[in-house]
Amino acid sequence: MRIKLGVLMAGISFFCLTVSVVAHHGFDTEYDANKKVKLTGVVTKVEWLNPHMRVYIDVT
Repeated sequence: MRIKLGVLMAGISFFCLTVSVVAHHGFDTEYDANKKVKLTGVVTKVEWLNPHMRVYIDVT
């Protein structure tokens, strides 16, 4: 019984994670993947936040 409950909980958790990933906004609605962008500068800070990361650059 405990094994079935554990498998059920793992399945529900996996389902909830995949639903949130599918519901997230896409890359193509925000950026043009065919346009090249070149940044010159110094990376001063990197933040790993859920669900996005931020990179701070001092540009010249």
